[in-house]
Amino acid sequence: MDGQPQGYQSPFSITHDYRIVWRKRPDERLNLRLMETRKLLIQQLYQLRCATKVQLAKLLKPHNIRVGKKLVTVLKYENVITQHFLYDQKTDRIIPFYTLSPPIVERKGFKPLEKDKVDKEFVLKRLVMAQFLSRFHELGMQVSLLPFPFPFDGALSFPSMSSDFRVAIVRRSIQPVIHHFRYHDEKMRTLIVVERLSHAAELAELETDVPIRVTVDYHLLKTDLSESFYSYRKGEGWIREINPSFRRDMQSEKTGRGGRLIG
Repeated sequence: MDGQPQGYQSPFSITHDYRIVWRKRPDERLNLRLMETRKLLIQQLYQLRCATKVQLAKLLKPHNIRVGKKLVTVLKYENVITQHFLYDQKTDRIIPFYTLSPPIVERKGFKPLEKDKVDKEFVLKRLVMAQFLSRFHELGMQVSLLPFPFPFDGALSFPSMSSDFRVAIVRRSIQPVIHHFRYHDEKMRTLIVVERLSHAAELAELETDVPIRVTVDYHLLKTDLSESFYSYRKGEGWIREINPSFRRDMQSEKTGRGGRLIG
């Protein structure tokens, strides 16, 4: 069992021969009105760094993706966000993604994205994090993304819950995460995203009391969030859990399965 249909390959997989195509001549225009009315999205995208159009649409209008996508187009046109691309050099597949525009970054005093230090792994991990965040928005849950030290990629904070969840997104080796658990004695709740469930095999060998849940790209893209997480039970292996509090309500069901990445 790998947590996905046989033959499935995630668009976020590190095995794709992606090359980053940055927009080379950013517009210097700045729509101050939009900058003020979209403060929350600007802060969210600054924490995420990268997100696709559909992911941003879900952050803006989680129960009306069509309207959300139109708003993303407006934000792009008004130079609040800038579009770039992941280009698969073997298959010609293209994934458009967005960052905050340079004028917005400068105006807000944010640390700019150092593009010469950004590789495809960084972009893919940020897109997975954006997918995580957008799925919770679909449920109408209040959630914010917080920075968190390596080897984790951030923490999801829910005002309705007693503690935060740190998130580790594994694209290459899981060893940094394994090393952390072996040499750090703490109990913070942890969510780990792997491409395939077999990539989390070494977690099963750990003797730790840390509450760990694992999910895979396929579930974040295609499955109801209430059925997307696994826990490990000795002698039984990875067991898929059902979490009713993460079940999509009828209103969000009308927007579709929520698995689209590009659009």
